[in-house]
Amino acid sequence: MPRLKMNEYNKSAQMRMRTCFRKFFLSLKFRNTIIIEVSGGFGDQIRHYLVGQIIKKKTKNTVKYDLSWYEIYGRDCEGRQKRKFALTKVFPNIDFPVASQDECRIFKKYLPEYENKYNFIYNEEIFKMRAPYYFTGYFMTAKHFEEVREFIDSLDFNLDLSGKNRELLKKIQSTNSIAIHVRRGDFVGIGFAICDKDYYLRAIETMVKEISSRGGPPPQFYFFSDDINWVKENIGPEIKHLEHYFAENNDNDTGYVDLFLITQCKHLIGSNSNFGLLGGLFNKNKDKIVITPNRWRPKDGTRESNKGSEGALSFQSWIALEV
Repeated sequence: MPRLKMNEYNKSAQMRMRTCFRKFFLSLKFRNTIIIEVSGGFGDQIRHYLVGQIIKKKTKNTVKYDLSWYEIYGRDCEGRQKRKFALTKVFPNIDFPVASQDECRIFKKYLPEYENKYNFIYNEEIFKMRAPYYFTGYFMTAKHFEEVREFIDSLDFNLDLSGKNRELLKKIQSTNSIAIHVRRGDFVGIGFAICDKDYYLRAIETMVKEISSRGGPPPQFYFFSDDINWVKENIGPEIKHLEHYFAENNDNDTGYVDLFLITQCKHLIGSNSNFGLLGGLFNKNKDKIVITPNRWRPKDGTRESNKGSEGALSFQSWIALEV
């Protein structure tokens, strides 16, 4: 028995040694490579891409993206609607190297993993870490994206609009248009739909005052939402005195068209969501007015990952309203 135990010990020690050598040689082979897991909807895909560009710019490392989430899971927060990867379809000319299945397997099994646990706090640690490592998590603070303005400005939507979307774009571009994004959907079930009717009515009132103070033409409001019926029933009746329209041409699979149309409006009233942030970032109107909620997550939220959500959604020139 003692000899058997020693053999088992030696075998275990040899396996540990082989694993250590494997990790060492893989660290050398991929010493300048970082893989970023991409997950979520179209807005998340944009943010993961931009985070990769920040890391690449600051660390001079090679950045690749892991798309396996869309094959393995690929659903919304409630596990209902399918999320599809559309980033390279909408922006076909971006630098977006995809990691191979073997590379993803090696990184996940043998190399360090870093998870960004506090999504809403500016995190400089990722720029100081030594490659290789596998990165997971989200960056949802506007401050991170101040550093990649050149990448945002270079992203041009490659969309061939037709029918009602083309008509809507012409109308948006010919008027003093204000996009209003209302995020509900799976946010309702998980308690993140914090922008209620009161918020949107206050935001509309604020926007009307801002437009009036500039002496511009009368505003026209364009609503975009994953629950447009809620918007019609709760906000529509309250703003009969204002010219407004409901965008109903696109569904979950073509939400990127809505984001494009939002960015073409002169101004924006955003929600606590990716489209609320990106709609303002991608808007190239130098005189734009952007109104957003002052937080991403509920004020009394108990989740540790919600830490820092207040003030993370807007830039200094944007107007943040209490929710």
